[in-house]
Amino acid sequence: MANRPNVYLIHASDAVQHVDYIKEILNRLKTGNRISGFIPVEGAAAWTLPEKNLLAGDAVIVLLTNQIIPFKDEGEKYLKSLHNKELKVIEIIIDSIPYDSGFYFFPDDAQPIREKGKMDEAWNKIEKGLEQMFPPVNAKEKQFVFGKYLKYAAAAVGLLLLIWLVPKLFNQDEVNFTFRVQDALMKQKKDTTSCYQPCLASFYAESDHPENLVWDFGDTLQKAVITGQYPEYLFTQAGTYTIKLATGKEDNAASMEKKLVVKPVPQADFEVVNNGCVAPCQLTFINRSSYADQYSWDLGNGTATTEKDAKNIHYAASGNFTVRLTASNKDGIRLDTSKSVTIAVDESPFAQFSVSYTGDVQHPYRMTFKNNSKYSNEYTWSFGDGSTILKKNSQEPIPHDFPELKTYRVTLVASNNQSAMDSFFYDVYPKSYILPIRDLMKTVIRTNPAYSEEIKKYSIKDAARFPR
Repeated sequence: MANRPNVYLIHASDAVQHVDYIKEILNRLKTGNRISGFIPVEGAAAWTLPEKNLLAGDAVIVLLTNQIIPFKDEGEKYLKSLHNKELKVIEIIIDSIPYDSGFYFFPDDAQPIREKGKMDEAWNKIEKGLEQMFPPVNAKEKQFVFGKYLKYAAAAVGLLLLIWLVPKLFNQDEVNFTFRVQDALMKQKKDTTSCYQPCLASFYAESDHPENLVWDFGDTLQKAVITGQYPEYLFTQAGTYTIKLATGKEDNAASMEKKLVVKPVPQADFEVVNNGCVAPCQLTFINRSSYADQYSWDLGNGTATTEKDAKNIHYAASGNFTVRLTASNKDGIRLDTSKSVTIAVDESPFAQFSVSYTGDVQHPYRMTFKNNSKYSNEYTWSFGDGSTILKKNSQEPIPHDFPELKTYRVTLVASNNQSAMDSFFYDVYPKSYILPIRDLMKTVIRTNPAYSEEIKKYSIKDAARFPR
C-alpha cells in the first residue's frame, strides 16, 4: 500500500467563502485517493502543528488573508523550520502577498484571488494545480521489475538531460516580472506604472531559475545587489526608473526591463514680507510651494484664504502669530508648513501726566503731577511760571507750588536717550476751594432743586476756572 499524504489547512475566520472552497477541493482530493485526509487549523494555533505526527510527504496549506497577516512573520519562521521534515508548504493568496521563502503558491501569477473578477475560475485552476501535486495512488501496486523497465528509465533520463541541456546551449531561459506599489496616498498595492514618493514596490518574478535572479532598480541610492523572486524596494526620490531583472550577471543572461515613474509630492513653503512691523500694520505672504495647485492659508489672526499668495493681511494688535500654509495636488496629497511672525509694539516715547490739587494752608497753590509716560527715560517739566525740572529714569509724583492763583500751562517732554521725544501739556488752575464749592452745589441742589438750572449755567460759564 502506498502512503497518501495528510494535509494541514491553516486559515483564519475572515474568509469563510474561501475556506469552504479549499475544503471542497480537499474533499475531492481525498475521494480521488490523492490524499489521506485534511486537518483544519485556525488562527494563532496554526503555528503549533502536531510535529510528532508529521510525515515526509505531508503538506501544509496556508490561506493568506488579512486576518492572518499579524502572524505572518511568526508563521514564515515556523514553516521554514519544517523543511527538514520534507513537507510541502503551499500558499493560497487570498489577500496578502506570498512569503519570500520559495514555498509553492497559488494562483501561479501571485495575484490575490479577491482582486480577480472570476473567483470560481481561479479556484478551478488551483484545484488542477493541487491535483498535479497530489497524483492518485492505486490501492494495489504492482511489483516493480528493475530489468524490465531499465531501458525505459535510461531513455527517460536521456530525455530529461536533453530538456535541461538544450535551453542552456541556446540561452532560452526566459524571465518575466510584475510589480505593485504602495505610495504616499497610502492606497492598497496595485499594478501600476506610476506612484508618489516615497513609493514601496513589491516585485513578483517568473523564472525557471529563481535562485539566479539579479535585480537592478535603476536607483543611484541602491548600494547592494538584490536577489530573490519576491523582493521589495523603496523609491524615495522622484524620477523615472528603469527596472531590470536578469537571470545572472553574465552578458548573455536573459533579462527584462520595465519603467516606473515616481512622482513628487507637494512641498509647502512661503516667504514673509514686512515681518516685525509695528501694530497696526499689514503683512504679505509669498507662496514658494512646488508640485501643488491648491492652497489653504491659516493666517493666525482669525482669517483664512485659498489664494495662492496672501497679500496685505491686516494685524491690529502686537504679538506673535503662527501662519500655516497647506499645499495639495489634484490627487489629494497635501503637506503643510508653518512660520511664526511678529507684530511689534510702538515703543517710541509717549508723554502724558495727570494732576491733582494737594494744597493746604501753608501751600495754598500746590498741585501734584503724576507722570504716566511710556518708553522714555528722561523727562523735562515746564510749569508755566518760569520754573523747570529735569528727571532721569524716574516717574515719581512731583509736587509744585505755584506763586499765585491763575491758569498755568504745564508741559512735559519725554525722550528716550534724546533720540526720540514726545510732549504733552495741560492747563491747570490751582484753587483750594473748588472741592468745597462742588460739595456746596450738591447740598443746594438736594435742599432746593429749583436752583439746579442756575447752578448748571454757572458751572458751564466758569468751567475753565476749575482744575482739570
